[in-house]
Amino acid sequence: FETLFGPGKGTELAFRPACEALLFAGLLGAAVAGFYLFSTRTRARTPGLAGTLVLLAMLITFVTLGVGDNAAKAFTLVGTLAIVRFRTAVRDIRDTAFVIFAVAVGIAAGAFQPVAALVGTAAIGLVSAVVSRIPASADTDGNLADATGRLTVRCVATGNHQPPIESL
Repeated sequence: FETLFGPGKGTELAFRPACEALLFAGLLGAAVAGFYLFSTRTRARTPGLAGTLVLLAMLITFVTLGVGDNAAKAFTLVGTLAIVRFRTAVRDIRDTAFVIFAVAVGIAAGAFQPVAALVGTAAIGLVSAVVSRIPASADTDGNLADATGRLTVRCVATGNHQPPIESL
């Protein structure tokens, strides 16, 4: 690529390891999608989420490869992504867990941590399969019902930690 694009600046990423990381992320993303499909076989699925999980794992790997260990690029990326707002309503909070699962797989693959990616995929996939077999809740007659609730997440880098507005 140097002959095509000229010499690069900073640390160069070799073509083959980048392709291997993306392929690895795609395979593990497919595993995440498989776990999603297995764990949602008894409830309504979000259309297109399984395919999105594969793409998400690969996209996060791509971003992680691009950022590398450069703090300035990482902060630029955070600033850029802060502008983007995801306006898709999530039907089921469990779908959000699978999105985070795909992101974690992508980060591990992009950081060239295959053991962490494999162990994490296997462990989280197994837990998701087990948890999917547990009913969400039951009414007084023993009829199964979906649990509803609210998830409040606060991320504080520095300063005082405030309690959530409402407890769960």
